[in-house]
Amino acid sequence: MYEAKFITQRISRAPNTRAPGSYAWFDVQFTPQGPVINPEQAEASRRLLLRFIGEAVAAYGAFIAPVVIGAQIKAGTPQTAMYGFAIFYALCLVLNWWFYLRSNAYVKNP
Repeated sequence: MYEAKFITQRISRAPNTRAPGSYAWFDVQFTPQGPVINPEQAEASRRLLLRFIGEAVAAYGAFIAPVVIGAQIKAGTPQTAMYGFAIFYALCLVLNWWFYLRSNAYVKNP
């Protein structure tokens, strides 16, 4: 429980203070040519959000797997949980290949 509370406190609001009780992820100025953002703040916020998402997924995964397996053991069908996890991990592999590893992927993996 401590870990989840710590994660939530670290990202409970955007990092840049604008006014009391007003926060932003990055500065945006609206000009006649269109919006102009502060790229350093935008990159710092992107990294903060990615770190938070990774920590949240890791914390949730360590919680949900034993709960699902325990429920299926109580129901007398632990193989159902194992099949579900196998399908989930296969889907993760396919999605990673599609977005990062195939020859014409949107994000190139060096």
